[in-house]
Parts: sequence; C-alpha cells; structure tokens
Amino acid sequence: MKTKISNSPSCSLILIIAVLFSCMPIVGQNGSVRLLYHDNWKTKIHKKPKDIKRWQDFELFSKMYSRIAVPEEKTLALVFNVIDIGSHGKINAQIIEEQLTTLNLAFKGELINNTGRSYSQLIAGDTKIKFCVGDPPGNVDGINFKSRPFAYDFNTFELISDKKDGLEGAKKDEYINVWITEFPDEMAGIAIMPDQDSMADGIYIDPDFFGKKPNNVKYGEGITIVHLIGQYLGLKPLWGDGQCSDDGIEDTPIHNGPNYECFPFSHVSLCAGNDEELIGNFMDANPDQCSFMFTKNQAGRMHATLSDRGYRKKLLNAITVCSGNAENESFSQSRSTQQNIPLDFNIVPNPSSNYIDVNFYNSFKESQITVSILDLSGRILYKNEIQPFGEHRGVFKIDVSRFENGTYVVKLNNEFELISKTFIKL
Repeated sequence: MKTKISNSPSCSLILIIAVLFSCMPIVGQNGSVRLLYHDNWKTKIHKKPKDIKRWQDFELFSKMYSRIAVPEEKTLALVFNVIDIGSHGKINAQIIEEQLTTLNLAFKGELINNTGRSYSQLIAGDTKIKFCVGDPPGNVDGINFKSRPFAYDFNTFELISDKKDGLEGAKKDEYINVWITEFPDEMAGIAIMPDQDSMADGIYIDPDFFGKKPNNVKYGEGITIVHLIGQYLGLKPLWGDGQCSDDGIEDTPIHNGPNYECFPFSHVSLCAGNDEELIGNFMDANPDQCSFMFTKNQAGRMHATLSDRGYRKKLLNAITVCSGNAENESFSQSRSTQQNIPLDFNIVPNPSSNYIDVNFYNSFKESQITVSILDLSGRILYKNEIQPFGEHRGVFKIDVSRFENGTYVVKLNNEFELISKTFIKL
C-alpha cells in the first residue's frame, strides 16, 4: 500500500516518455537528460533473484523493519578503483575526497533544506548511514589507480573488475567497490542490486558523473553516486520496473516515470490516484541541484539490507578509515548486543485518545519482542509478536481509539525480560 499525498492546486505538465526500459542503470552523458533505464544491459544486471524464496522472505522482512526499527548508525567502507582511459587523468584523490563529502551530506540529509514541500513528513533526514574509505587487507588500497589505452565496451564489461585487464578491487561482500571508468552506450553508471549474486557486484560510474563537474549543468554536483548506492542497497527508481510500477516502498507514491526538471511547485503523477510525486528524491532523475532526500521507508529498506537478515550484512565487517575526525583510525564495526542495558520502553503520548507509540530498547536484539495491552482485570486486548530485526531500538504504533476510557497496562517482553507500564485512554 502506497502513501497518499494530498495535491496542491498547481501542477505541471509532464512529458510522457514513450519507451521505458527494463533494467537498472543510469544512462545519458549529454548532460541534458539522465535516463534511468537501458535495455541493452538487462542481461547483465537485472536478473531474477537466484533464490526466490529468500527474496520473498526479505521483502516481507524489509517492510516490517521499515515500520518498526529505529536504526543505529552504520559505517560502510568504500574502495575506489579508478581505471584511466588514455591517461586523461580525470579522477584524483582530491576529487574522490570531495565526492565522499557530498555522499555523506546526502545520506545525512544536509544538502539543501526543502521542508516546505507537502511531503516533508516523509523525509528521512539523517539516514544513519555513513561512508568512509576502506582499508582492505592485502595488496588492495582504499583508492587504486590503473591506466588503459581503450575504453571497455558492452562485451568486455566484466573485465573492469578483472585482476589482469582491470582492477579486481576488495572483497565484494565486505566492501563497496566503486569502479570509475569511461562507459559505453552513453552510460553514466550502473549498480548491481543486492539480490543478484553477481561476480561483478559493485558500483560502476563514468568519471564525467563523479564528483563536482562545473561543465555538467544538470548532473555535476556529485549526486549520481548517491542514486547508485541507494540502488546497490536495494532501492529501485520511484517508478519501479516500468511506467506506474511500484518500487516496493510503502511511503513513496506511484510515479509515472522519471522527472528530469526541478519543479518549484507540486507535480502530480498521471498514474491512478494522481499522487504528488516526490520531486527531489534521490531515486528519481532530477537534476542534482534539486535532489535532496530519501524517505523514511527508503532509509529503512537500506538498513534492512544491512541487517542480519539482509543481503549485505557482511558490509558491517569491513575495516574503514574515517579521515578528518575523531574516527581517524582503522576499526571493525561493533556489533555488540549491549546486554548491559536492560529492556525498556516508554509510551507517547500518555494519556492518549487515538494512537500510542511504544518506543522500546531491546538489550537482546536477536530476541523476539512481544507487546501486549491488558485492562486492569488482566484481559488481553492487544498482542503483537515481532521477530528479531537486527536493531536494539524500535517503535510500535498502536491504535487505541476503540478502547474504553480508563487505565491500561502495556507489557513488553523478550526471551529473558518482562516489564510493564500503564497508560491512560481518554
């Protein structure tokens, strides 16, 4: 079920693209349009999940996670593999550092302030996902360079990550490998989705779309890689796999297709329901200067992909180097259960007449959580059991509007602890 966003009186006319393709890259290097599909690459990067049952289970888990979990901050390690074509020297360490800064600002929700939109309540703000340069073991560095006389083409794409003919990169399940090289077919970049189980797993981006590019008026602010990392962590474009398709995220409205302009007013979808589209969402095709947000459930899905039940859980094992702050040292992502902090929760608002939020801390995040509401006679009026979702913190939203006025007991328990608190229904 998609979120319904109220439309404002003004809307814009949009161009209906006659052909929508069916795979997941960003394409188009002419600077005027950055298309989001390219049919030629379907066989390489948009395959059916290898394990359909696992994919179906993850889809259900991801929706549950997005509704309940309050994610902890996670740091992911990037390894940059630069293959220079013809010794043009388009990319250097300074450009990579500047791009990393833009990437972190985007995921922290600090690029621009656009809260005046009617959908401002959906904006995630800080996604709690941070990126640093990796420090992989062996002969691979966090930033690697190689020169090559000729660009790769469609048939030699796999050689980009080949040890002999390209740059192998770091271990693909623990590091996000970003290959930067010139692309064929007017490609700006591609990212392998997490359910593909591909030997080419990682992100590939043309240097003309990496970092600040003053000559690229529409896509020169370094936002292309933000979209690609969203895709790598499990997000589809807002229109899903085709015109008016669902992207699988509950709080994003149905889009009829990509938006290539910055609309200063409400822009209404031509799909059923005529919802207001999320102009400025990183998973659209907006110009960089007006792209500024993920939704809360998009952030939730990315965290679900990184959780113990997600496809990319091993990314949290990588060694990272964070420069420019107190974390300027190698460290292994802590995954402690923090069992010294007991199970706890609070109820807001209290008293309440409609809904309550049960904000909880589960010291054993691998343990199932059960929440129950009882009247003072001990009769159970509400019960919900939530399977482990890989985070200590979460929130239940419970409709209490049908309860009679009075005092009620909320019980919360995991496998080892049980606590109770009261709330008043008005």
